[in-house]
Amino acid sequence: QFSFAWKFFTFVQSVGILILEPPSCRRALPVYSSSDITMSVDRRLSFVGAAERVFAVVMLFYATGAILPNFSPPDNPLSPHGSPLDRMVQSSLYAIVFGLIVLNWRECVLAARSIPWLIALAGVAALSAAWSQNLDLTLRRSAAFFAATAFGIYFAIRYPIQEQLRLLAWMLSLIVASSFVIAVFFPGYGISRMPDLGAWQGAFNQKNDLGGVMVFAILVFVSVEPRRLVNLRWLGLGSAFALLYLSDSVTAWSVCASLLVMLSIVSLLRQYGPVIIMLFFTIVFICGLIAVFRNPVLDILSLVGRNPDLTGRTELWRALWSAVSLRPLGGYGFGAFWMGLKGESGAISSIVGWVPYYAHDGSMDLLLQVGAVGLLVYVIGYFGLWWQIAHARFHNVFHWRSIEWLYAYLAFMLLYNIAESTWEPHSVFWIIYTATAVNIYALRVSASCRIVPD
Repeated sequence: QFSFAWKFFTFVQSVGILILEPPSCRRALPVYSSSDITMSVDRRLSFVGAAERVFAVVMLFYATGAILPNFSPPDNPLSPHGSPLDRMVQSSLYAIVFGLIVLNWRECVLAARSIPWLIALAGVAALSAAWSQNLDLTLRRSAAFFAATAFGIYFAIRYPIQEQLRLLAWMLSLIVASSFVIAVFFPGYGISRMPDLGAWQGAFNQKNDLGGVMVFAILVFVSVEPRRLVNLRWLGLGSAFALLYLSDSVTAWSVCASLLVMLSIVSLLRQYGPVIIMLFFTIVFICGLIAVFRNPVLDILSLVGRNPDLTGRTELWRALWSAVSLRPLGGYGFGAFWMGLKGESGAISSIVGWVPYYAHDGSMDLLLQVGAVGLLVYVIGYFGLWWQIAHARFHNVFHWRSIEWLYAYLAFMLLYNIAESTWEPHSVFWIIYTATAVNIYALRVSASCRIVPD
């Protein structure tokens, strides 16, 4: 009864106010037009899109390994575990990646189905925990490897190729700028001491890391088509070449020269079709292997002031082959071989007289981590991508600059892994390799359907 009385009193009071209150004192309800609602929604969507782009740039920047490992080293320099700050940043970024994957799960699942060999390699990395010499390390690094693969898939489905290149260009511009700032104002961090006295390492903790990222930057700046501030592209390209020169990385210089020659020849061979192009890459691949393992390369190295043993690499590779022979099929577990002075890597350090942190050879690193099984899965997937892009090329559906980017990046992954390694658990090179694989599949589907993508 009390409730009914109170509702009746409230109703009478409202009617009385409505009748007795002057019209001028009544509060008008806001009226929204459809255009106002559309503008509000567009603003929110544009804000979300901008936030996604900023996160993509931040994530790619982190995956390069710039700045954070330099200024926040682990408590023990020989420890395979990163610093607490690095682990916290990594966990936060991959939590956001997980949220983005959930929001786009249908598209991500469809894209993952298009790259079975990459997913299989991530699966082998996770399964290697069963025989790993460090279970905890393999579980954490294989989880990071899965997350990097997932981000690469998201990056490919979320943005067209040229938009991917624009975001990469912004990220690499930050890398270039920060490398100059650190080398000039913090030379203790940005310039190497012994044994590479005077070589720039910029925002990284090793000159070869700077050189490899600058080769990657040159490919991006050559391939990107900026929508505005076109001149900044040439500024970035010139700055990347300057940092590549200052890094004094012969490996990076060799890879860069090879890729630029390759891009020039591919441009000339457009009219001859994919068969000639694939034949050309096969010849280059065979000649590259011969050049690496035959004696004439020693004369070239002496001309550029490098040791015939490739700065200790040949001795390291001989020692690593003995380690591979002990576990040829499954390796030592993903991310679990290089543990400083512990485990099998400690035995390698005692043989070569220094502490390596990777094999300076991508194939060797894969053999050590996931064995011949993992290497075979990667090789099948890699050359499968070449076949797909050659098949799609018959129909000429993509802009040629985007096609050249896909060619160049696949060649970069091959050439750079001859004397260096891109097999970090959350490497930017693996992220872009995953995105490239999804892009190639999209190119092939578009070619078969005669659809020209945006």
